[in-house]
Amino acid sequence: MRASKVAGFSICICLLYTPKLLGDTKDNTGPLEVENSSTKELFTPKTGPKKNRGDGWRPLLSFFLPGFDQHAAGQNAYGIGYSALAIGAIQWSSIAADNVEKFEKSERYLTATDDEKENYENLKPIYQERSIASQFYTVAGGFSAYHSFRTSVDTRRHLGEYEFLPDNSEADSIGDILLAPFDFTLLKEPTTSIPLLIIAGIAAGALQNPGDDFEKDPYTTTDAVNTAVISFNAGTNEEALFRGWLFPYFTEHTGSVFWGNVSQSVLFAAAHLGQTSVPIVQLTLGYYFGWLTERNNWSMREAVFIHAWWDVFALSIQYGIRKKTEPIWLPPLKIVF
Repeated sequence: MRASKVAGFSICICLLYTPKLLGDTKDNTGPLEVENSSTKELFTPKTGPKKNRGDGWRPLLSFFLPGFDQHAAGQNAYGIGYSALAIGAIQWSSIAADNVEKFEKSERYLTATDDEKENYENLKPIYQERSIASQFYTVAGGFSAYHSFRTSVDTRRHLGEYEFLPDNSEADSIGDILLAPFDFTLLKEPTTSIPLLIIAGIAAGALQNPGDDFEKDPYTTTDAVNTAVISFNAGTNEEALFRGWLFPYFTEHTGSVFWGNVSQSVLFAAAHLGQTSVPIVQLTLGYYFGWLTERNNWSMREAVFIHAWWDVFALSIQYGIRKKTEPIWLPPLKIVF
């Protein structure tokens, strides 16, 4: 109970800063209109070195310790937000892991077949909750790393570095990234609509004809909520991390957009090895998202939109089908008197 309160308290602190994050969008109009502050100010260090800020070690440390560099740069509102989200995620992950551990000690799990156990891990809400809880830590780390990197960019321009990147006043803010999955005007672009039509077709085919080893599984409200949360989190923070920080970082230090894109896409694929043994799709998508980002003057918004909605379709397959399980066969019971 105590851990639950700490998790809830930490996440509530983070949510208090949501208006601040959304307020850093470059165009605040409509129902989400809030007080505006410039993107350049967002990425301006208020304390610490004003020149030659680390573009590698600071973002890396901020990924593992969300909020680290924001506290060091005097960007305290964001530092508190990222740190609070990370602390809440740790506590929530602990609670979720305990629930999974209790279930796996139950007779129902211990007597299940391997296929039934696989279905549990893909479909049972307690496993879904554990995945989401752990994902929130990487959300905090991904945004903190991107924020740290963009803060370092303008402090290194006098060295002749990052001349290919737009000025921080034109860079994607945290609010821009968070709102990108809802910018449906991007569907007018063939570079957006074609990939999404492909994955939508794959999802429709898989759900209509699951194959000999699978069967349809009811898609529940819990599945829909988990799909939305996981897809939104992945589409926003993974783009901020891989295309917002690592792609330009490798481009600068290899002197090549091509090798910068290859480097980040390889790391993107490697980060998904726990989901698949051969992450060819992730490697291809990572490179494509990088190509889109560079093509759009280093704006990630289109890549964020595609990434988030691609995951919606992909997760609809995961939650919409399950492995067939064979009933346990027993010989006929004979009672002899």
